Amino acid sequence: MHELSVAMSLIDVITEEMIRNHAAGALSVTVEIGALSGVVPEALQTAFTIATRGTELADTTLRIDVVKVAVRCNACQAVREAVSQSDIRCAVCGTASTDVVRGRELDVVAMEIDDGTPNPPGPDTHSEG
Repeated sequence: MHELSVAMSLIDVITEEMIRNHAAGALSVTVEIGALSGVVPEALQTAFTIATRGTELADTTLRIDVVKVAVRCNACQAVREAVSQSDIRCAVCGTASTDVVRGRELDVVAMEIDDGTPNPPGPDTHSEG
C-alpha cells in the first residue's frame, strides 16, 4: 500500500506549511490525483486517517479531487478527455498516437490552516428591551 507513503509525504507538506505560517494546525488539505497516478483515492483517505491519528493533524480533512485523463492527439492536435483510462485514443479522430497531458497529477492544490485565533462571534441576536 504505497498510499501510506503518499499520506506521510502529505503530512510533511502540511507540517512545513504550518511552520512557515506559524499555524496552530491545519483544517483541511485538498489534493488532485490523476486517474493514471496509481494512487487509489479511498486507500489514500484511509492511510491519511491512520497516519494522522493521535497527532495534531487528526482533525484535518483530506479532500481528494480525481483528475480525468486527457490526451493530445499527435495527428489532429486535439486535446480531449480520453475515451477511458484503458483506451487513450483520440476522441476526435480515433488515432492511437496520443500523449497524456492530464491525469498523472498528485498535487496539493489548497490548504486551510488554523492560525490559532478564535473565530469572531456571530451577529448578536440578543436584544434588550
